[in-house]
Amino acid sequence: MTEDALFHRVDALRREFDDSFAAEAVSGNVRSDELLALRLRGDPHLMRLADANRLLRVGPLLRYPSAATAWLGLTSVAGGLVPVYDLGVLVGYPPAGAPGPCGRCRARNVGRRRAGDGPGGA
Repeated sequence: MTEDALFHRVDALRREFDDSFAAEAVSGNVRSDELLALRLRGDPHLMRLADANRLLRVGPLLRYPSAATAWLGLTSVAGGLVPVYDLGVLVGYPPAGAPGPCGRCRARNVGRRRAGDGPGGA
């Protein structure tokens, strides 16, 4: 490689390096999630909406014994039977008894957040 060619190559690398700081930061590994804020046993929690199929008001339950402590029973949704679990138990709280009209949770959509934003950085 001639000295002139080397000089041009170094100059091109320097410009590429400098331009990388001027460009808008875009990364393929930055994730954006829609989050749902809810309270379980009075404590605040966040849940990714992508992890929820749907959030429904709990109707009358068909109860029967089960070894699963989170199991509450079955309810009817759109003509089919749907299993109902105590979300609090699934995340580590002790069983709370029969669910209220909303499965003992209040929820609201808190919008989009990038993964790593906010306290905890998760």
